Amino acid sequence: MECDSLERIEITDCRRLRRIPFCLLPHLFLSELDNLDWVFEVELISMSPPQPSTFSSLKEIKIGDCRRAKKLFPSWKLVEYLQSLEGIEVSYCEEMEEIIGSDPEEGEEGGDTIQKLIHPKLKYLSLRFLPALKCICTRRAVMVCNFLKDIKINNCRGLRRIPFHLPPHLSLCGLDNLDWLFEVEFTATSPPQPSTFSSLKEIEIHQCKRAKLFPSWKLVEYLQSLKSIYVRDCEMEEIIGSDPEEEGGDIIKKLILPKLRRLIMLFLPALKSMCSRRAIMICDSLESITIYDCKRLRRIPLSLPLVDNTQPSPPPFLKKISIYRREQEWWESLEWDHPNAKDVLRPMVQVAHDGYSIP
Repeated sequence: MECDSLERIEITDCRRLRRIPFCLLPHLFLSELDNLDWVFEVELISMSPPQPSTFSSLKEIKIGDCRRAKKLFPSWKLVEYLQSLEGIEVSYCEEMEEIIGSDPEEGEEGGDTIQKLIHPKLKYLSLRFLPALKCICTRRAVMVCNFLKDIKINNCRGLRRIPFHLPPHLSLCGLDNLDWLFEVEFTATSPPQPSTFSSLKEIEIHQCKRAKLFPSWKLVEYLQSLKSIYVRDCEMEEIIGSDPEEEGGDIIKKLILPKLRRLIMLFLPALKSMCSRRAIMICDSLESITIYDCKRLRRIPLSLPLVDNTQPSPPPFLKKISIYRREQEWWESLEWDHPNAKDVLRPMVQVAHDGYSIP
């Protein structure tokens, strides 16, 4: 169908519909289409590629409660036609396994070539309640989205990998199989690209039971824009992982987060340490710390400025440290790197009563 003036398609509760016969518009909203196997039913072969006009206008796609849809985009070859796409929202699609499908004939698992899937205008991605979702795209691909501002992923419990250069705002919830939040191999010959992490300002992670936040302290030097860390209801044991080959010796590793303002750690029953005992955290912009129900945590590795190179003083911008009333004894038992640190910080401690509004 050719509808030159059509700007928006919204289809809801047409449960027998199987196909969308339009050149796609700037806004496409699909909901409660039980029989929609493929959102984009296009044969992408070299002899008969789709017309660019089929996809060139599409700016926003929202799909919800389309129970049989298995892939949003059936092939990564389709991505080159989606140059105007700014937003993707997918929710409550019970059988959705991939957002961008792979091409088996190109050898998904073989070879060393990494396919770059470029979305030059994509600003936000929201994935919610997709229980069958295994991946956003194949492991042999990365998504290049230089204008991405926001990623929200909620209750996609089979997802294991985030294939993006990270945006300023990253929110993840209910990802049981996400072993490492940042899947990066650090080697002397192949360090990560700084652009992978340089935009990240705020990270929120909830109910990601098997996740470590940062797998290695080597990652910290790439997080120079990070302003806020919020971790809640996770079973992680460390915030910043250690490097076993560097654990020996007397050298203390300095982990510098120059812009970090807010650190919130809530209900982390397995948390033993924020980082290795052979490391300290330097966060001179830190304004607030909130710690609730992290009872196994024994050390706060925060480096405090020294007056005359002897006596510690509070970080210059730190205003408050919030703890639960019933955890005052735990707070007093914490270890610090300087024997006077606890006394210096005590005036900033704010004790929250039960029922206190959690950040």
